Amino acid sequence: MLKDLWAHAWFNNLVASIVFVIALLILRALTLRWIKASPIKSGDYRRRWLGWIHQAFIFTAILGLIIIWATEIQTLAISLVAFAVAIILATKELILCFTGGMLKASTGMFTIGDRIRINDFRGQVVSQGILSTKLLEIGPGERAHQYTGRTLNVPNSLLLSVPTVNETITGRYGFLSFTVPINIDEDWRLHQDWLLEAAELACKPHIDDARRNIDAFVEKKFMDNITANPRVVLTIPDADHIELVVRVPVPGGEEGRIQRLIIRKYLQLRQPHEESEVSNDSSNA
Repeated sequence: MLKDLWAHAWFNNLVASIVFVIALLILRALTLRWIKASPIKSGDYRRRWLGWIHQAFIFTAILGLIIIWATEIQTLAISLVAFAVAIILATKELILCFTGGMLKASTGMFTIGDRIRINDFRGQVVSQGILSTKLLEIGPGERAHQYTGRTLNVPNSLLLSVPTVNETITGRYGFLSFTVPINIDEDWRLHQDWLLEAAELACKPHIDDARRNIDAFVEKKFMDNITANPRVVLTIPDADHIELVVRVPVPGGEEGRIQRLIIRKYLQLRQPHEESEVSNDSSNA
C-alpha cells in the first residue's frame, strides 16, 4: 500500500510540501528567537525585521510550493486553456453576436424606424437587442419599397462581416431613387419634364420639412451641401435604352407610397402625348 502511494507523483509532492513548510516554520522560529536575543534595543528596528521576515517567509513558501508542484500546475494550466478554447468555440456565434451588438450600440449605426440593408436582408428596424435585430421585411429586391408581411431576425454577428446600409440618413428623411427606362428614339426631354413634375407634386407636402432636416444633418456632420430638391438624371445602360433616374426626399417608411404617386402621375402626364401620337398615326394611315 505504501509503495503504491509513493508511486504517485502527487503523494511525493505532498510529502515534499509538508517537509518544506515545516522546515520554513522552524527556520522562521529560529530567526525570530535570534532577533529577540539580539542586542538590538530599538523597537522600530525590531518591528522592521519582523515585517521583513514575515514577507520573506510568505514569498519563499509560495515560490517553493510552485517549484514542487510545477508539473501539476502546468498540466492544470493546459487543461484550463483547453477548456477555455472549447467554451469559446462552442459559443463563438454568441460571442460574435454580442460583439456586433456592442458595435451597433457604440456607433449608433441605426435606430428603431430606420430602413436598413444587411447583406441580403432589407427592412425597417422594429426592435433591436444585444444579440439580434428584428426587421419588417421590405421587398422583393432592392427596387421594391413595400412590406412583404414577414419579419426577419438578423444576428448581430453580420454587422462585423458585411456593410450595413442605412437608407434613412437623418432619422426622419431619406432619399428614394428609382429608374424609369425609355427607348433611345423617344424624346427624353419630355419624359424628364414629366417625371420631374410628378416628383415635385408628390414631394410638395413635405419638401420644406425635408430641406430643414437634411440641411441640419449636413451641418451637424460637416458634409458638403446635399440638395433636397427632386432630381431626374439620365444614364444610358445600352445602345437601345435610356434610363431616367429619379431621386426624391421621402419621410421614413413612405418610400413605396411616394414612388407609386410619382409613377402614377408620370403615366397620367405621358398618356395624352401617346394618344395624340396614335391619333396622328391613324390619320396618316
